[in-house]
Amino acid sequence: MKRKRFSVEQIVAIGKQAEMWMPVAELIRRVGISEQTFYRWKKQFTGLEIDQVRQLKQLRRSAFSAGTRAAPVYGPPAARCAPCSSPWPGTCSSR
Repeated sequence: MKRKRFSVEQIVAIGKQAEMWMPVAELIRRVGISEQTFYRWKKQFTGLEIDQVRQLKQLRRSAFSAGTRAAPVYGPPAARCAPCSSPWPGTCSSR
């Protein structure tokens, strides 16, 4: 089955229709999406306007683009072990 791509405007419009008390079963049948997709979109985009959704998607794309994802740092730098720079205090074998 061919996968459809919906624009941000379409997703927000679908959410607005659901807020206007249109039955979910009828809405998803008209649009051609699954119930799971509808509720995932609802969870992600409820209460947002079109420009806010675009900014959110752009931030997500830039944060996870081309392997530039930074490794998380746990705890303040003072809590890290200097010789091995372990992020977990108390696990360094050099102490």
